Amino acid sequence: MPEAIINYVAVIVAAIVSMGIGFLWYGPLFGKAWIKLSGMSMKDMDAAKKKGMAKTYVIAFIGTLVMAYVLAHFVDYVGATTLSAGAELGSWLWIGFF
Repeated sequence: MPEAIINYVAVIVAAIVSMGIGFLWYGPLFGKAWIKLSGMSMKDMDAAKKKGMAKTYVIAFIGTLVMAYVLAHFVDYVGATTLSAGAELGSWLWIGFF
C-alpha cells in the first residue's frame, strides 16, 4: 500500500472547525431546543458540567481528530484534488456509512 501524504495542519483545523460547529449548533443556535427535546433541564446541564464535561469534550475532540485523519487518508488514496472530486468522495462515504 502506498504511503499517504497527510496535511496534519488541515487535520487539526478540520477537528477544531468540527468542534466549533458543534458548539454553535448545540449552543447558541439550537441549544435550548436540544435541551428541551432531550428531556433535560438547565439544572441537569449544570450538574453534568460539574461532573466532568471537560473530559467528554477532550474525548470527543480526540475522536474528531481520528475521524479527520482517516478521512484524509481516503482523500489521498482516491486522489481527490478538486472540489467536485471531494464532493463525490464525500457523497460515497456518506452513502456507504449511513
